[in-house]
Amino acid sequence: MNRSEIAEVWLQRYEEKAKIVKNQLADIIRQDRLIVLKVYGEELQMLGPRSIASVFYVDMQMEGPEGIETFWDSGTVAIKELSSLDFERILLIVGEDEISKQTWSAVRKSEDWNELLAVQNGRMDILMSSVLLDYTAFTHELMLDEMLKLWQDRP
Repeated sequence: MNRSEIAEVWLQRYEEKAKIVKNQLADIIRQDRLIVLKVYGEELQMLGPRSIASVFYVDMQMEGPEGIETFWDSGTVAIKELSSLDFERILLIVGEDEISKQTWSAVRKSEDWNELLAVQNGRMDILMSSVLLDYTAFTHELMLDEMLKLWQDRP
């Protein structure tokens, strides 16, 4: 098999797996408007379809809130700006370095963060970054597995 044949086989397997995962997630989860945030250093970054978040927005066909594209373009977001978006669910990826952990500690203690509906409703999930920040075929498949761990059989 040459590289393109291997890639084609992998892509076909990935698409089949994505379809299975999508069918196993409760409708309520797929209907929730989702934001995918990354705490990296001192920044809070909004991840969009040209990142690992494409697994959610493209493969799972989940929706982001209206106006999210602005933040995808700028990349970063302030906690206060999040309140201008209408979303039900947050997936947060926290960097494993000390500065990222300190930033996350400050974010989760902030009043603006705790006033977000998704936070109040317990619809915020955290993944440690480990390998998930790479934008590779491997991490996409890994994210499907993580998605099932987080959301299968859960509202």
